[in-house]
Amino acid sequence: MKSVYYLLLLTGWINSLQAQDPLPIAATQAAVETHLLPTVQFADSTYQFFSLRQRMKTYGVASVSIAVIDQGRIAWAKAYGLADVASVRPATASTLYQAASISKSINAVAVQRLVKEGKLTLQTDIRAYLKSWKMPENPYSTGRRITLKHLLSHTAGMSVGGFNGYARTDTLPTLDQILDGQRPANSEAIRSIDFPGVRFRYSGGGTVMIRKIIEDQTASDYATVVSRTVLRPLAMNQSTYSQRLGNEWTDWATAYVNDQQEVVGKYTLNPELAPDGLWTTPTDLAKFVLALQQSLSGTKPDFLSRAEINELLTPVVDSNQVTPGFFLVRKGAESYFQHAGSNVGYKSNFYGSMHGGRGVVVMINGDQYDIIPEIINSVAYTYQWEGFYQPELRKLAVVSEAVLSLYPGEYHLESPSMQFRIVKQQGQLYLSSGTDAPERMYFTSAQRFFLLSSKQLNWEFAKTEAEGGYELVIHQGSERFRAKRKPGGFR
Repeated sequence: MKSVYYLLLLTGWINSLQAQDPLPIAATQAAVETHLLPTVQFADSTYQFFSLRQRMKTYGVASVSIAVIDQGRIAWAKAYGLADVASVRPATASTLYQAASISKSINAVAVQRLVKEGKLTLQTDIRAYLKSWKMPENPYSTGRRITLKHLLSHTAGMSVGGFNGYARTDTLPTLDQILDGQRPANSEAIRSIDFPGVRFRYSGGGTVMIRKIIEDQTASDYATVVSRTVLRPLAMNQSTYSQRLGNEWTDWATAYVNDQQEVVGKYTLNPELAPDGLWTTPTDLAKFVLALQQSLSGTKPDFLSRAEINELLTPVVDSNQVTPGFFLVRKGAESYFQHAGSNVGYKSNFYGSMHGGRGVVVMINGDQYDIIPEIINSVAYTYQWEGFYQPELRKLAVVSEAVLSLYPGEYHLESPSMQFRIVKQQGQLYLSSGTDAPERMYFTSAQRFFLLSSKQLNWEFAKTEAEGGYELVIHQGSERFRAKRKPGGFR
């Protein structure tokens, strides 16, 4: 895929757009759609921008849905691409996506609303709240107080980081079966595996325990309670905890993995609900973010007071910016509360500023999360969120034509089984895998390079004595994967 460089002409155009106040919606949408910014930029170079359509093709994302908050209001919402590829059904701003772990933020606010009603406190030992199920004790938990604040902030020392989902044809486990890891649950029992209050240990299992507490204390099902305390008060009318979507919900996005491979049954089920079960839209999540910002400013005390929302947005563990239900991120002089989501075939993220009424929500029906921060960076750039975009700068090497000519060919990785093809076009090398579009390789030395679609990977050519001359070494953290070049090659 070709890299798009916006130089003086477009730089002047976007600067002229930013000079207008307020910006025309069509112009800001166009700017966001054409100024996606990767998390890596090149040292000693102008910023590199991409178009949304280009990156959707690169990442193999079927659809993207965006909502933007500006100056304390929802400025606009728009969807791109296909909610369902097979039927060529377009995504709309009303199309539902699985929110995945963003459900945890909704859950945290539901808990705080119950605190406001006097039904719960964040400091009480959870054992006092559990009625129909008792938490098994072990040396990590015995004699130690575990609170809702611990569970909400992932500092309770609980097990089970996340859940895998279920096929639509599966028999779903009950809540107690999920808690105890009993069939048909496909996850382990939720138990203490560390001392409470000591460190951050992400646990969707702990959030399931919160669901049990809510249901025991209200004598009502979880979805009804969250609807009463959060969804209805905020007019989040396009949100549901229904798992098998019926006739009431027809505009939803099909889940895709591995470059638009449709998930069996079109989506998976997430019966845990509290940590991962919400279906919603970016617009509804923007209403949620906006309500929290209004509570922070003191203009929505009936929903949550300043003290109540500040309790949810105050870090619990000093070494991490984790709060009860959110993560705090410092960007320039501003702090943002945010949460990401990842279910099978769905990815999402939201940001809300602590001051100034700024925010963004992005949801996709694919497994390539990397497109989301690029979109968020584009929103921040277009709306001039000072200090938000902080790319990693990498210095590129000048590699001779003679060296570049050594590398084209086909490379095979045995485990996991993958095929890579490297071609030379107009003096540059491009790499592709499977049906992916070729992507330019950026060299940091004569042997090492990276791809903008997978910045976390480092690639290297290593000379071998075997036929083929070179192998492709992929570095992922401490792991190395070696793809051997097929004999013959091509130029």
